[in-house]
Amino acid sequence: MQERYSNFIFAGVFLFATVTILTVMFLPHTEQEEISGTTSASATTSLLQPQTKTANLIAKNAPLVRGDFNRDGSVDNQDITECINALVDERTFRKTALLHDDNNFLSVTDLDQDGKFTEKDLDILRNVTSMQKGISSTALPSAATDKIAPERLLLPGTDRTAIVTQNPDAAGNTEKTIAQWDAVPFQTISGTFRIGVVAFHHSGIDRVEFSAFGGKPVIVKEASINPRTGVSEYWIALNADDFPDGDLPLRATAYAVNGVTRELTPLPLQIVRHTQDLPLYVSPNGSDENEGSETHPLKTIAAAIDKVHDGGKIILNDKGTYPFTSARINPNLSNNRRWITILARPGLDRSEVLIAPEQRTRILPHIRLLRWQGVTFDFKTISQYYPDNNQHVWFNHCRWIDSAGWLAKHPAPHLAPIRTLQYIGGSYVTDCIAENMLYGFVEQSLVRNCTARRISGDVFQNSLFVVNSIIDTVDGTLLEHHSDLFQYFGHMENLIVYNVSAFGIRQTQNFFFGHKKSSFTNCAFVNVMVENSDSGPTLCQLSSDCVNVLFAHISNPGQSWIFREDHQIDGKFTAVNVSFVNCILEKMTRQPLIPGLPSGVTVTSCNFSTTLPTAESGRQGQVRIIPISTRGFMYTGLGAANLQHNGTVIPGFVNHGSGKPNIGAWVLNPIK
Repeated sequence: MQERYSNFIFAGVFLFATVTILTVMFLPHTEQEEISGTTSASATTSLLQPQTKTANLIAKNAPLVRGDFNRDGSVDNQDITECINALVDERTFRKTALLHDDNNFLSVTDLDQDGKFTEKDLDILRNVTSMQKGISSTALPSAATDKIAPERLLLPGTDRTAIVTQNPDAAGNTEKTIAQWDAVPFQTISGTFRIGVVAFHHSGIDRVEFSAFGGKPVIVKEASINPRTGVSEYWIALNADDFPDGDLPLRATAYAVNGVTRELTPLPLQIVRHTQDLPLYVSPNGSDENEGSETHPLKTIAAAIDKVHDGGKIILNDKGTYPFTSARINPNLSNNRRWITILARPGLDRSEVLIAPEQRTRILPHIRLLRWQGVTFDFKTISQYYPDNNQHVWFNHCRWIDSAGWLAKHPAPHLAPIRTLQYIGGSYVTDCIAENMLYGFVEQSLVRNCTARRISGDVFQNSLFVVNSIIDTVDGTLLEHHSDLFQYFGHMENLIVYNVSAFGIRQTQNFFFGHKKSSFTNCAFVNVMVENSDSGPTLCQLSSDCVNVLFAHISNPGQSWIFREDHQIDGKFTAVNVSFVNCILEKMTRQPLIPGLPSGVTVTSCNFSTTLPTAESGRQGQVRIIPISTRGFMYTGLGAANLQHNGTVIPGFVNHGSGKPNIGAWVLNPIK
């Protein structure tokens, strides 16, 4: 009996250890890893002693070990033994289950980031593990050594004024490469920093070249997962110690297999080795007469902003509500060159620290570069977060809510949560959640690793770069408001939507290109899946002038596509090289009742649930999307068999698996 009882305990610990290992393998990385390349020895030691190999799980700006505790290149029984040893003591396990991301703690088992480890987290884990077979830890280098392949390491030149000289493009080709930096600009970096570009083209990407100060270019020929972001990118690494103090403009040029290259706007970074500024502390129980130390905190964020230096930190030290509305205009901060960070104290959950004015009003920060981290914004009393002209804001690991709920009818006009990009320099959201709101992450420069949940209006309206994100439940019947997932209007150029999954979408238009004084040039929608819970509205609409627009690996079987040639001259659809590749669609019409494709639109290796638009390489068969979890899905229906290994291989695209790719979107953020 005693032996059976011991075996039962061991089996339970073994199962718990296995779940922990697999969870670590698939934990998303946080943008905060970008700030520093090393973790202090004291932080690591205090968290995880004496399990030194387990301590390798903590590393900033380096890939997680992903289950390979003994770093032998595979996940095996020895790794499980190491994990069991780490779990013997409950307190040790509790500490082991925390990842240090500079100023926040996140349980590795809390995959849906709701503050608890529940059956839902297990569902996410089961789905990910079922979708990703044959994953080896050798895909990423060890976090302990943080070795970078020499051919991927960028070294500086000596010419701070150097520019990139492009190779000549193919004669007569006018299709420009679509490419963006997958990073927030103006960061101060240290240690090893991985930086990448997401790039697409109809003909495929031949290479992306990176350089700094006129140094030898680093050439990347294939996209792969950047361990810092979890995104499939063309990425390189640099060591901050190789670069001088001061501004560090990174340069990149993306080359198409057969098209016009794109020289990206240089990415502004900084190297600052010596800073002496201590953080300022704020507490609802403090006083603005205090010095701002941890033991004598200030009371208001506004008072802390008045004292903070360029690049400084303001720590919100206690749970509660901080009714910040406006800072004084400080000439030193209205043009600051380094991000000032306002963040919750380590150990506080972001739901416990609330930014909410007492009455409904705008928030006026008056700071050129301001980052919020690990806090919640309540848009019940925030009519709009309103930076001054040309200023930037960065939300990292934050939560946006409307405590009045997604049915709230606030006084008109209905403003975007953040002042629009027409006026400000940039707005960036990384590892954030927007829930129970009218709008999701609209008018953003970058949206990465984010979730929009329970939205009654638009989700990604006019956001320029959306990657690795999830939409969970949108209902367009709740308010008198036209609801869209991807609504774009105005003059859009170099727009990217990549790796987005949407579940529970009701009475919402999936794709809508506006028709009044709009144009769409060099845009890419790649690997996007939408599961419509009903059939209405029945149309995705493309209007206005569309030039060099790519739809690749789109799963959208619930809505038809209409090309609005029936609009007036101002919004009539015209196309130059608009292509659909490896997509699952309902049907296509030139106008609501006219079959066929307009001139300039091509369809390659797509499956249509009803009528084929042309005699081109399409397949026909009903397809349904079945959600498994908020990160996983599967295809069913008579047409599901048409999807397997029948897609078109595009050079430079990541082909997850052997042979020809499947038709339709991949599961979110697949690991190669």
